[in-house]
Amino acid sequence: MIKLSFIVPIYNTENYLDECISSLYNQGLNEYEFEVLLIDDGSLDSSLSLANQWSQKYNNIRVFHQANQGQAVARNYGIENARGKYLMFVDSDDYLLPQKLYCLLNIIDKHKLDALIYNMKAQSQDGGTILLKIPNVKYDVIYEGEEIVLKYFVFGSMCRGIYARHIFSDNNLRFKSGLTHEDSELCFRIYPLLRQVMFIDSEVYYYRYNIQSTDRSKTPQKIKQNIESDAILASEVTKEINNNNKFPFVVKRRYSMIVNSIMTTLFLRVRNNQIWRIDEFDNKIKWLEELNVYPVKGMTCSWKSFLLSKIFNQKLLLKLFLYR
Repeated sequence: MIKLSFIVPIYNTENYLDECISSLYNQGLNEYEFEVLLIDDGSLDSSLSLANQWSQKYNNIRVFHQANQGQAVARNYGIENARGKYLMFVDSDDYLLPQKLYCLLNIIDKHKLDALIYNMKAQSQDGGTILLKIPNVKYDVIYEGEEIVLKYFVFGSMCRGIYARHIFSDNNLRFKSGLTHEDSELCFRIYPLLRQVMFIDSEVYYYRYNIQSTDRSKTPQKIKQNIESDAILASEVTKEINNNNKFPFVVKRRYSMIVNSIMTTLFLRVRNNQIWRIDEFDNKIKWLEELNVYPVKGMTCSWKSFLLSKIFNQKLLLKLFLYR
């Protein structure tokens, strides 16, 4: 039985791919215990050729190729073709730290977990290394997903966990294409569905700062796209609040507060980065209204953001705030 499927979307990462794939084979696992799905998303460099070379070296590697459609589509293709009991998402310009997964898979099996969430190390833009932990959670304790939603803010990268494949198949979960924050959006949908989740105080994943990566560059246009994607994320979560009958009321209320906080923060970021011209203001507000995220309705996650939201709901005051 295949225990773990690595899903690795690839797009123009020839400089990093060897290190990424090599790290998957340095985890203390036998080859028959895992598989590697390399999904080339229309790379223009030698990434596909490198992937094919690796598949000739190891029998448990499968290579897929598609026209460029984005990381979400590539990951979804991996989900649909995976055969492992558990799934792990690895970006092809990142890698795993050595000798971590053998013990983690034993923990998952022992406790019959739906997900095991670990820490990450990240390369900063200046070349240093920082440790990314989820604050305040207790390690080695089994949580229900709903409890995590209500107590903590864990909506980030899907690369920081191992997930039972049945969660995706039972609930028809897939990444939504066209979102910059596709990982966060899926986290909102998946966490309430998890029955048993554990956090472990171990650094497993190394997140590399790659300025060429489509979701990590810091050009003015990319900053603008990233900030505006918060509004799209808020809109998608709002749809889940309104339409998902699997979410209990307490989860929907919590998500509503998070959405409102996202929108309040968005206006702060718009001002700080000066991404909207004053002649764009009316059209941007109309766009937010069409997304059903403005005006901000209800409570936020803090009293400060709640007070700000009341100010920002007045268009004239918001305009003065953004352009004074």
